[in-house]
Amino acid sequence: MQPNNRNQQIATSFGQRCETYDRDANLQKQIAKNLAIHLPDLTAPRILEIGCGTGFLTRELFKKYPDGIFDITDLSQDMVNKCQENNNHDNASFYTLDGETLDTTKNYDLIVSAMTFQWFSTPEQTVRKLSAHAPVYYASLGKNNFTKWKETLKKHKISEGTLQEVNWPNIIAEEFIQESHDSGRAFFKHLKSIGAAKSKDQYSPEKYARIKKAFNDFDGNITWHIIYGHEPLKR
Repeated sequence: MQPNNRNQQIATSFGQRCETYDRDANLQKQIAKNLAIHLPDLTAPRILEIGCGTGFLTRELFKKYPDGIFDITDLSQDMVNKCQENNNHDNASFYTLDGETLDTTKNYDLIVSAMTFQWFSTPEQTVRKLSAHAPVYYASLGKNNFTKWKETLKKHKISEGTLQEVNWPNIIAEEFIQESHDSGRAFFKHLKSIGAAKSKDQYSPEKYARIKKAFNDFDGNITWHIIYGHEPLKR
């Protein structure tokens, strides 16, 4: 199925930043490594990766499952191209796919995704729907993400546009990762450099003059709340 307009905007945002994403998304690279630790030991598995980006998790999958067969996918064709350039493999197929509207008769041994599901319109429902095809392992944003920034916005009576909080099913692990930037403005510049600056749906951006006050009052220290989940197979 073709991606809807919202998802196409997300694909374009990330695709336009595939080069800087590959260079700057160090936290996402670490999360991919951490997710791989939670993946089960399997022999010659058939694996679907949703939201491959430039290949941080793809690389870990190829190492963990050297005899695996892989469908490596992303909503953005630019990201797919970059991932294949970085991580080619004889038993891997690379193609564009909207994981939220997965329409396939294929079954897999494993579906994996790192830092993608939070962009879905219906994250919880989609995770459960995907589990009809295979056990799903994923990393995503927890509910206590960017708390200090949210407190700063509240202090200045500014509405916040961070992504919706999700009641993720079957969380198996979580962590809080500290990331320091020179300022609030520097942090948002970083998000733009990796294509991740899109606000939640139906958010009306504040005027810059108001946001500037919050930027000036924020020290740039960000706490990421990362959860790791496992949705068992439900055929």
